Amino acid sequence: MCRKAAVLHHSETWQAYKELVAFFKLFPDYLNHFSIVESRGNSVLVVGHSTCADDRLAGPAIWTAKVENDLGAEWRVYLDTPENRDRLELSAIKQDKR
Repeated sequence: MCRKAAVLHHSETWQAYKELVAFFKLFPDYLNHFSIVESRGNSVLVVGHSTCADDRLAGPAIWTAKVENDLGAEWRVYLDTPENRDRLELSAIKQDKR
């Protein structure tokens, strides 16, 4: 759960938010489609694909998020490759082929 007051007091988080807004202005049709969401302690792993008119941003992906002190602490995007699946212990989960 994000708490607005806590987030806005952190300059790094505010800068990341501004960069995220700029990203969606550049790629307004970018969209993530999640097929699997798995909670692991203070982490969440997501398997799915993204769509976008810009082919560089479209295709299968794995996202991870970490929570610390009830706030989002980290968000990462990985290419959905066998190596990343092994590293993230997702080998048994079916790959989204889109």
